Amino acid sequence: MPCLPALFRCYGFAAAIVALLAMGPASCLASIQTYIDASAFDAAAQGLLYGMEDFENNSLGVTGAVLMDGPLSPSSTESPFGGGIGVPVAIQDNQGGAGAATPDPSPAAGLAVLKNFAWVTSTAVLFNSNSSNYSLDLIFEPSSLVLSVGFDTIVNASADLVTVTVFDTSNAVLGSYTGVDAAGNGTEFFGVVVGGGDYIGRINIAREGGGIAGVDDLSVYGATPEPAAILVWAGMMGVVASLRRGR
Repeated sequence: MPCLPALFRCYGFAAAIVALLAMGPASCLASIQTYIDASAFDAAAQGLLYGMEDFENNSLGVTGAVLMDGPLSPSSTESPFGGGIGVPVAIQDNQGGAGAATPDPSPAAGLAVLKNFAWVTSTAVLFNSNSSNYSLDLIFEPSSLVLSVGFDTIVNASADLVTVTVFDTSNAVLGSYTGVDAAGNGTEFFGVVVGGGDYIGRINIAREGGGIAGVDDLSVYGATPEPAAILVWAGMMGVVASLRRGR
C-alpha cells in the first residue's frame, strides 16, 4: 500500500491523512504481485473497487468490428465504455510496440472494438494493427491513486501470448511480464496489485510476434478514502483548530 511520503506528494497533508485512515496499516516496502486467476486477484486487490467495465452496455451497437480513433475514455462522445468504471481511464494504441516507453498513438483508426468477430466472442477493445510495432495502453490519472488492475487478455485468435508492462505514475517500469496467455473468447486473465508507495499510471499490452491484442472485463481498484475515514479526518481537523484557537 502507499506510504505517507507518496500520499503527501499527490494530495498534501490533509488528504494524505484521509487516505491512510481509509487504507489502514500500510507497509512502505515496494511490492508488485501478478495474478492469472480472477478470483485470486479480487481477493488480493488493494484499495476500493472503482468499477468493472465489460464494454457491453455501450451506444455503439457493435456486431463485428468498429474502427475508432483513440484515446477512448468513459467521457468520449462515442465510446465502448458502458458506465462500469467511475474514474478517469484512457485506452489507446501505441506505435512503440511492447513495453513502449511513452504513449505514442497512431493518427487515426488505431483501435478496434470487436464483438462476435473471428475468435472474439464478447465486446473487447484491441489495437488495430498486425505489426509487432503496435501495442495497447491503459492510462490512469495519477490522482486516481490506482493500486490494482485486472482484465481479460484478448487476441483475435483462439490463443496466443502477450507481454504486459506495468508503469507507475512517473512512467517508470514497475514490472514486465512475457508469455502471458491470451485468448479470443475471454478465458485468460491478468491482474496486477502494487503497494509500498507505488501507483499504477499505465499498462501496456503487446502481442508477442505481432498481431492484434487488447482487453475485456477491466476492473480497477484505488485508494479513494471511505466516508468513515473522512469523518475521522474531519474530527482530527477540528481538534487541530481547537488547539490553534487555544494558543
